[in-house]
Amino acid sequence: MNDDLLPPIDTNQADPPPPAEETPKVEIPIKRNEYAENRMFLTFKKRSFSAPSVPEKKKLIKAILLGVVALILLICFGIKLNDIVKVKNTYKDNMEAKYGIDWEEDHPSRLFNSITQEEYEDYMETEYGSNWRKDYSSYVADMRTNLILYSIVVAIASLMLLISIKRAIGPIIAYKTALAKYNSDVAEQDRKIASLISQEEYDRRVKVAAEEIWANSFDFLGIDEDQVNQVNPICVYGQEIKADSIFKFDCIDGKTRGSDHSATVYRFSENQIFIYKKDFSMVNKDDYEEESHEYFFKDIVTMSIKHKSSTVIETVVDGSNTKKVPKAIASDSFQLITAGANKVSSTFISSDETRGTINGMKQYLREKK
Repeated sequence: MNDDLLPPIDTNQADPPPPAEETPKVEIPIKRNEYAENRMFLTFKKRSFSAPSVPEKKKLIKAILLGVVALILLICFGIKLNDIVKVKNTYKDNMEAKYGIDWEEDHPSRLFNSITQEEYEDYMETEYGSNWRKDYSSYVADMRTNLILYSIVVAIASLMLLISIKRAIGPIIAYKTALAKYNSDVAEQDRKIASLISQEEYDRRVKVAAEEIWANSFDFLGIDEDQVNQVNPICVYGQEIKADSIFKFDCIDGKTRGSDHSATVYRFSENQIFIYKKDFSMVNKDDYEEESHEYFFKDIVTMSIKHKSSTVIETVVDGSNTKKVPKAIASDSFQLITAGANKVSSTFISSDETRGTINGMKQYLREKK
């Protein structure tokens, strides 16, 4: 072969571009702790805590005075008990002096173990005469009277003291307990408020989650980017209403935000439209549903935009009363219907930009038909 017929080698030629890498499937970029933060944002409701009322001073003063009187009675009859002991000691001394009794030997406490009270008195009367019985009976009567009176007064004073404690210390303890709980509840609510994400941050997370979904559409549809590069793809997303959806009704801007959303990606080839849709939850990573559709342009017979208002029930707690309040939530959707009566509906957040994008897609589909 004649080498002169071969084309010259261009040494300045650039290296061929590397082969395109496959687009990896991207999960919704929400961390697990962010799901908890999203749930807290949706479910948190600020409460108004009522500070406990301070016990009335007049009632406390009366209760304290009652307790002081009871303590004075107890102190006085404590002194009286000391007098009773003195009477007993005086009687002991008198009996020893008058009758020559050895109290430690002849006192009933030593003899009652073997004889009765009556036998003891008979024995003492035999030993010391009849006057002893009178002296002893008088002593016993005095002691019994004093002890009964002392017991009654102590019981009354103790009851007064208990009433005083119940009326004074009880309300104070209850107030301090209620105050501690009130401070704890307020501090806990303040902590939750400080950790809450803003509604702007929640909206940003929903938007990021929706936009990242279209990276998954290639894998789910089984196509590559070269097949759908006729026009730029379109992604719309909006709020879904489900039976177990969580809603936040008291947003600052007056809108209602929910936990469930839907994102739809539209991609276009020369003759077809490819649709990938994913319903997802902002509070539960494992709660989602995916579907895909592909239609020829010529098979699309209807395109429509629908505005709908749905009613959901908000539970409002007002003190001990619970009320069910109906709330209206507006939503917009774009729907395609094919010749085979197949329908694909996509919810979206209504805005001039989104409506302009959808109207542009409708115009493009009309032209391709």
